[in-house]
Amino acid sequence: MAIGPAPFRSVLPLPIPALKSARPVLGNQANRNRAVPLTYEQFRYGFANAVSEDEAKELDHSFSVPGSGAPLVQAAAANLNPWTEAKVNRENPRPGGRC
Repeated sequence: MAIGPAPFRSVLPLPIPALKSARPVLGNQANRNRAVPLTYEQFRYGFANAVSEDEAKELDHSFSVPGSGAPLVQAAAANLNPWTEAKVNRENPRPGGRC
């Protein structure tokens, strides 16, 4: 399972922690079509900041895998793209609320 720290469309302004977590992908537009690995420091900041250093290293070693850059690039451009994949229908009563 992959987890992307990306907010959906209409979340303005983007929080600094979200931008910092997404920087490994957003720093290079070619990452849209690549699997992007995180360094230990990036993994620690984005996912393991509430555990001890030793546990964070164990989690990074056990669970950190490269993830697709496409969802983060889509989320970063969501407020500029009216046909974005990151659009959510917040008034939809169905679970998931997807348009």
